[in-house]
Amino acid sequence: MVCDQLDRVFMEIKRTERPAWKEYQRQAIKDAGDLIPVIAHRYNGCPWQVMVPLDRLMEFVATINEAMDRRAMDGDPADRESGQPGVR
Repeated sequence: MVCDQLDRVFMEIKRTERPAWKEYQRQAIKDAGDLIPVIAHRYNGCPWQVMVPLDRLMEFVATINEAMDRRAMDGDPADRESGQPGVR
């Protein structure tokens, strides 16, 4: 999955109690191409977690920061309602 706001990121989304990390990682890297492969995972009743290859971590952080800056500059109506960026 590719998100418009994070256009350099490929997201592999998983929700399972028995994750197959190596399989997910291979699939994400293959499907991502030149994009940053990110695996988002959640166990039942737990918060979401992400896995990013260490050699792409700083690029991922920069991409998130750029998206947050664009959102703040665009003045997303949801941000104005909640008073916090990204909170609906």
